[in-house]
Amino acid sequence: MRPRPVLVAFFILSCFSLRASPVHATNGHVLHGIGPANQALGGAGAAFATDVTSALHWNPATTGALDTNRIEISAEYFVPDRTLRGRVASGAFGPGVPATDLSGSTGSDVNAATLPSLAALYRVADSPVTWSVAVSALAGFGVEYDAENPPAPGSNPLVSSQPPGGLGLGKVKSDYQLVTISLGATYDIRPRVRIGVAAVTAVSRFKITPAAFAVPDDANGDTFFTYPGSNGFDEAVGGGFRVGVQIEPLDGLHLGLAYASPLWFDAFAWDPVDELGAPRDLDFRLDFPAQVNAGVSYRLTPALRVEADLRWIDYAGTRGFRRGGYAPNGAVRGFGWRSIFVVALGIEHRISDAATVRLGYNFGENPIPSTRTFYNLPAPAIVQHHLTAGVGVALTSFADLDVAYYHAFAESDHGRIVTPSGPVAGTEVRSELSENSVRVGLTFHFGR
Repeated sequence: MRPRPVLVAFFILSCFSLRASPVHATNGHVLHGIGPANQALGGAGAAFATDVTSALHWNPATTGALDTNRIEISAEYFVPDRTLRGRVASGAFGPGVPATDLSGSTGSDVNAATLPSLAALYRVADSPVTWSVAVSALAGFGVEYDAENPPAPGSNPLVSSQPPGGLGLGKVKSDYQLVTISLGATYDIRPRVRIGVAAVTAVSRFKITPAAFAVPDDANGDTFFTYPGSNGFDEAVGGGFRVGVQIEPLDGLHLGLAYASPLWFDAFAWDPVDELGAPRDLDFRLDFPAQVNAGVSYRLTPALRVEADLRWIDYAGTRGFRRGGYAPNGAVRGFGWRSIFVVALGIEHRISDAATVRLGYNFGENPIPSTRTFYNLPAPAIVQHHLTAGVGVALTSFADLDVAYYHAFAESDHGRIVTPSGPVAGTEVRSELSENSVRVGLTFHFGR
């Protein structure tokens, strides 16, 4: 693996005693909500801020409405449940290959992740400018499907050895992590109109086996071409920006609109070996998609507020995600995801001066077409429906505790094994995914 500067990554990760782990998936590979209050509200936050962490992500203009200087610390314990099922009918790859029907399922060994975040907000009294910063684990995916050899009835043919030892891919393992530092400024144009901007620096880490975006090699001359692994993690550094506006046309009614640019990254680069152990070069670019967020928030009573967001995530325009299928040289061009819409709904009820209850729902389209299921075994980002709940409690006059839970209901995506010659009749690939998560956060207020 080539040496490269990773000081930014070390700085980000050293901000926490916990290290960021792969997110695995919610809306595509992006967390449906950022921070415990926002997650409990289904991720709705483009029009009204509940915390700095989510405001800087969904709409930096909304930080100006937060009423105190503050520091926020939170961590999420995220538990996905992933299963890979495969079926190959006898003779699917030619006469007698395989000799009998093969089918089986494999659960992923990567079961949990810890996702930290840290944020702060500062505003001089009577100033129209609000400053904010947030460090967040934002996106990722990861699986670990162990190989099953030799292929036999009851075993999963998808994770048998690559040919000629088997009919599959061998062990399938991936781990992608993305952490951002966002620096934001909000300006009050007038009492009910704000604009905000945020500069975003990001670090991502990635490893994958097999690395199907590499050109397969036949260095040993057995006429069977195989894909290498990425031989460990590499890091990529990137950046982008976010801009937004918040207006309050009527008392209690807030409207928000924001645009987040892509996060443009340099390329991951690895130095795996071919079938005979000779070194080779491998690189891949994976950016983070642009997003457009629009939202409305309305306070029905002094204690009851409802909000809704409509979000567009542009996977189809993002390097690494937009192209799919095989290149003429046998390498997979990319994940081949489509752009998606997300709807986030939340309701917040303050039941006393010290306690607030939040409920939410989030729906995000599945970005993976069934024709691309096979290419996305390392990244089964297919869940769509999320139910969320949470509570906020004032511990003292300057400290609040927020807790959120969400469940992403089980979804499955299925297609066929696909080779450079096309889909293989008599085969089936099925990815299944569900998720549960708990996030706990503390907010320390100054000047309340």
